[in-house]
Amino acid sequence: MKAAGKVEIHPGSNVFVEELAWALTNKATSCSSLVRSLTLAVFDVETLVRSNLRGGRNKRQQDGERKDVLDSTKVHDIYAATLAKFPTGTKSQIGSTINGNIAELRHNLRKQNTDKSPD
Repeated sequence: MKAAGKVEIHPGSNVFVEELAWALTNKATSCSSLVRSLTLAVFDVETLVRSNLRGGRNKRQQDGERKDVLDSTKVHDIYAATLAKFPTGTKSQIGSTINGNIAELRHNLRKQNTDKSPD
C-alpha cells in the first residue's frame, strides 16, 4: 500500500515512511542494520531521545528522568517488518537494537552539546 511519497513498512500496519527512507532501509544486510534504519525512519529524533522501548526510569540512575514509552503500534510494526525480512532475528535482538540506537543518539547529542559549549 502507498500514500503520496510514502510506503507502508509492513502490509496492514498503517505505518508509513518516506519512499527514500524505505529504499535505503531495504538495502540493509543484517537484522540490526534494518532495525536501526527503520527506527530512524518511523520515529523522529526528538521522540527517540526522550523515550526508550518500554519507558520508565534509567536502571543505573534511579533519580534520572523518566523516559516515555515508544508508540507500541509502530514498534510492533518494526518487529513485524524486520522478522519478515530476517526470519532468524529475535525479538530480544530487535528490542536491544532499538534501545541501543536510542542510547547512541542521546550520547551523540550530549557530545555535540558539550563540544559547542564555550570554554
